[in-house]
Amino acid sequence: MDAEKTGLIIRSWKQDVRVVWNTLAQRHVLARLVAVRIMYGMLAGLVLGPLAAGAIQWLTKSGGGEVISNFDLSAFFLSFQGMAFLVLTMTFALTVFFFEQSGMIIISRAS
Repeated sequence: MDAEKTGLIIRSWKQDVRVVWNTLAQRHVLARLVAVRIMYGMLAGLVLGPLAAGAIQWLTKSGGGEVISNFDLSAFFLSFQGMAFLVLTMTFALTVFFFEQSGMIIISRAS
C-alpha cells in the first residue's frame, strides 16, 4: 500500500513538473528567467568584485608585504573595518539575491 501511494505521488510530481516546464517553454519565460539571472549576477559582480579587490589591496598595503597570511585575514575580519566590510557585503549580496528571486517569481507568476 505504501508503494502504491509512493507511485501516485511520483506520478503526480512528474505531471506537475511537466506542466510547469510546458508553461515555461511555451511563453518564452525560460529566456526571461535566464536574462534576470544574468542581469543580477552581473550587478553583483560589478559591485562586489571591486569592493573585494579594494579590501584585498587595503590588506596588502596595511600588512606591509605582497602576501596576505591567514593571520592578516583573521585580524582583518575580527577588526571593526572587517566586520563592517562583512556586514555591508552580506547585506548587498542578500539584497541582490532577494531581488533576483522576487523577479523570477514575478516572471513565473505572470505566465
